[in-house]
Amino acid sequence: MRSKPKIFTRLDDEIISKLIMGAKKRIIYAGPAISEKIAEAITLVRIVVPNLSVKVVVDADPDVLRLGFGSYGGLKMLQNDGVEIKCSGELRISALIVDDSLLDLHANTRDYSRPTSERRG
Repeated sequence: MRSKPKIFTRLDDEIISKLIMGAKKRIIYAGPAISEKIAEAITLVRIVVPNLSVKVVVDADPDVLRLGFGSYGGLKMLQNDGVEIKCSGELRISALIVDDSLLDLHANTRDYSRPTSERRG
């Protein structure tokens, strides 16, 4: 029996990283910030696909990182790899383009503003 295609699916950092690792032409990532796992996938695929076009746009406000939208380490990793990072203030949604596919991402936060015992999830 064939399974029905999913209309909605949860895209965590691992799944997003796998999609990025399959890129052949381009990656465009826009979001509040970027995780280390996603940044690592971008740096690794650039080794395998040397002419890959990569564009990253984030909101570089420190509050974004404090609220758990990504990590400073992810930004630093991309910067050290020579990826140009553009900034756009108050960016709270995420989108990922890999080659000819567009994904609208809901940014998962890691809420560091409250004690662990009060956090959801």
